Order: sequence, then C-alpha cells, then structure tokens
Amino acid sequence: MTDSLTAQSTPEIQRAAESFMQWKILRLDGRQTDIKPGQRYLLKNSINRHFLHYKGQAWCAINLGFSDDAEPSTAAKVVQWEFLNRQRTSVKYDEPVALRCRDGYVRYGHRDCGINLLWSDNPVFEWRLLGRPPGTPVRTGESLCIFNMHGANGEPMIYMQRELGGNFGWPSSKTLRQQGLDWAKATVQKAVVEYLKSQSGGK
Repeated sequence: MTDSLTAQSTPEIQRAAESFMQWKILRLDGRQTDIKPGQRYLLKNSINRHFLHYKGQAWCAINLGFSDDAEPSTAAKVVQWEFLNRQRTSVKYDEPVALRCRDGYVRYGHRDCGINLLWSDNPVFEWRLLGRPPGTPVRTGESLCIFNMHGANGEPMIYMQRELGGNFGWPSSKTLRQQGLDWAKATVQKAVVEYLKSQSGGK
C-alpha cells in the first residue's frame, strides 16, 4: 500500500490499533530513549510477557518465537530487533519503517504454517508503529501497536496460540484446525458439485 493511501486511512487505523497495543520496545538497560537505527532492542509482548526473538520453528514457519521467560539473563541473549525508517533518523509514529531481527528483515509473505512473514536481505518499509499522534517520536517502554500494511487495509501483529510456528499472527490468522475445517468444507462442496454433474450428464 502506498504512503498516501495509508495516510487517508490513518484515523480508522489509529482507532483500531488502540485495542492491539500489546508490544513494548525495550532497551536492555531499561532506559527510556528515542528509537534510533543502528541500535538493537528487545521486543516484549504484554499478553504473555515474553520476548519475541529469532527461534527455530517447524520447516514451514518463519524462525521467530517467544522466549521461555523474561529474566535478565534471557533478555541479554535476545536483544535482536532494529527499527529503521527511510531517513535513518529517530523513528516516528505512523511512518513507514522496516523491522530487522538479528541478521534479516521481516516482510509480509505467504507461509504454509505460522504467521505469514518472510525474511528479506533488504529493508522493506511496510510496517508502522501506532499508538500516539503521527510524527511523535517512538520511545522505549511505550505500549504500541505493530502494524503491517499488507493487503487492502493492513493488520496489527498480535499474540495468538498456534499449533505450529511462533505464537503470534494477525487477527485474520487461522489455526490448523480452522484451516482443516476450511479444507473439509471445500472438499465437500467440490464432491457435491461433481455428484450433481454426474447426475445431469456431466453438464
């Protein structure tokens, strides 16, 4: 989605984002500062109170997941996130940013399981940090919404339980059970259509 289209829908997105402000960007030393490029941060979810970081997953999912705890010793191992705008300046709310975890940038893309995210060697400015007036500097320790501008309107990244892959996704994400029900429904519908065709001479 272009920046202009996003700007047109900003009021609606901002209101929707209020219920999804479940992330905090943190410094290891606990200080509250502006988010700047070139600095690595922790990314903590307020629902499960653990850190999102690079973590091996099933072959079909992106290698991102939550830490087992939020102890200081764990935090020291998972300071992996960088937030980058096009200007390479302090990050502001509602501007396009790229998210980098360890050595790779993350972008929206289809996966067979887990959240629909792919790795990219280059920054992809398809994310926005929401929760305060546009143009306000993003600071560590603030509750915010991490929004990806995929599709027609985009979606916030949220905590959710999964059978495979890290426990996070989009509001539109489906579990394996839901995917299975969709597959079963489509299979039954196809069988009915084929049966009706056979009864009508294949027309």
